[in-house]
Amino acid sequence: MPPVLLMAHADVVPVVPGSEKDWLQPPFSGAISDGYVWGRGALDDKSPMVAILEATEALLAKGFQPERGILLAFGHDEETGGHQGNQRIAELLRQRNVRLAWVLDEGGFVGQGMVPGMSRNTAFVGIAEKGYMSVRLTAKALGGHSSAPPAFAQTAIGQLTEAVNRVGAHPFALSLDDTVEQTLMALAPYQKGVPRVVFANQWLFAPLTRHLLGNSKEFATQMHTTVAPTIIQGGVKDNVLPPSAEAVLNLRIHPRDTQASALEHLRLAIGNLPVEVQQLPGGWEPSTISSTDSEAFSLLEKTIRQSFANTAVIPNLTAAATDSRHYLGLAEQVFRFAPRQLAVSEIAGIHGANERISVSNLVLMAGFYYRLMEAQQ
Repeated sequence: MPPVLLMAHADVVPVVPGSEKDWLQPPFSGAISDGYVWGRGALDDKSPMVAILEATEALLAKGFQPERGILLAFGHDEETGGHQGNQRIAELLRQRNVRLAWVLDEGGFVGQGMVPGMSRNTAFVGIAEKGYMSVRLTAKALGGHSSAPPAFAQTAIGQLTEAVNRVGAHPFALSLDDTVEQTLMALAPYQKGVPRVVFANQWLFAPLTRHLLGNSKEFATQMHTTVAPTIIQGGVKDNVLPPSAEAVLNLRIHPRDTQASALEHLRLAIGNLPVEVQQLPGGWEPSTISSTDSEAFSLLEKTIRQSFANTAVIPNLTAAATDSRHYLGLAEQVFRFAPRQLAVSEIAGIHGANERISVSNLVLMAGFYYRLMEAQQ
């Protein structure tokens, strides 16, 4: 009987220098105050790790022995790619010919007030994950004195600006693919009136849904590959024309696209501009889509409902990157869900100021993992 794998990571992102003053508690104090544990990593992603270990110790204390093996994998470098952590663990499992029944990593959570028109909380469970790619755009031109410039469009910065604008003017098409359709079908029973009819009948209302949801940042990310300009460089002095200028675009690739097709899309958008388009190392393809009809998803759904009252379980597409991608190919089913119940104000703490998790949440999380592991028999 193949084992299951529960994941979390112990590393954290830094606190932006100078932003410490924005924290109500010192960002690395681990202070317990006002019913919360405060500090970087409280949400991303130390709380699931602590909850898994608490549940494991409680089960061991009562002599629990699961029929199915339970593996725990806690990476120390997820925020920088997981290459020395979970990637190496996955390589070791491959060398030992270990197959996994299913994998559960961070990703979705139980949201309060996240979906308009729903009185229930929503537990978003990632059944797939976007791919990742960064691309450098480089424009070159004659440098010189800024007092006698060529036409703006002939400067390196002018060419680069036009290239970035063209990419922005040609976004990837929005589409209601399998993951979005499953999300809408799962949401439909909890809607009323027109939204319920529309969500449940995509065969008829897909164009309307695509138009309406495309105006929502959260839903739009589920429907296409996204492009974000994240770095721009050029020039060293205000009266000198730079001979080159660069921009980096970060893409989160939808499962219907590939790195190659996304790169081609950018090149077509930029067209005949004299701008080099170069894919940077370190990206990866989108994941496969796990089945909501599987025994593993049914168990997750049951355990979520047992652990969180008044909660609807909704499959979705995870836009951010997780270490779970290293186990694709070792397990048919890979899911992304961290069992914490968050309000909108708490979500802002992920990679931001005042990251914290309530003590009551930690209890709920440990209970979730306890039930999930207890079911492996």
